[in-house]
Amino acid sequence: MFACLSPPGEGGQTTLCDGIELVRALPAEIREGLSDRWLIYASAAWPELLEFWLATANPDDALLADSPAGCPYHFERIPDGRIVRFYTAPALHKPMFADAAAFGNFLLFARFVNGRRDFPLLDNRRPVPEEWLQAIKHVADRLTVAIRWHKGDVLMLDNTRFMHGRTAVLDPSERVIATFFGYLDFAPPAANGGPEPIWRRVNFEPPRPPEYLLRRR
Repeated sequence: MFACLSPPGEGGQTTLCDGIELVRALPAEIREGLSDRWLIYASAAWPELLEFWLATANPDDALLADSPAGCPYHFERIPDGRIVRFYTAPALHKPMFADAAAFGNFLLFARFVNGRRDFPLLDNRRPVPEEWLQAIKHVADRLTVAIRWHKGDVLMLDNTRFMHGRTAVLDPSERVIATFFGYLDFAPPAANGGPEPIWRRVNFEPPRPPEYLLRRR
């Protein structure tokens, strides 16, 4: 949910793209290429994160290979000794209130905002082909709509179906948009989240990355 407390005079529009319509509009070969594929999100782990999920900041290889039930990550020690966490999600997924496949992941933001092709990777640990990314962006740009805010507006959307972003904020002092993200009481957990995922509990707050990792992004 989004609520406009103070609208910007210019810019700062919230953008929406229907993930189902995006999949339908993709070239057939790219839609088929993404079907039944998974994306791998790999990032460095740090001691507080390891302590939180594995109950120790210095796990041995046996523990890394067998994460506890309810942990959403797979951990590996890479050759230089660092520990990396991996999270997987389907490239195309079924949203909560529809049966058609939807596109909704970090690929577009990673490639066209952060300039990265290695986060996420395909399930073979190779980058998503550049021609796929360009085609997905072309379709998404055509389908994206911008919401111009007025004071008192409230927007509610299904985050399992719609991707959202915003245009550039020209004067941050003007724009005040309240946001609320949560789970519906009747919403079933994702198939890869387990029966009672810890991140759906009230006041769930995992450790935040240290500053040195944030600077690398």
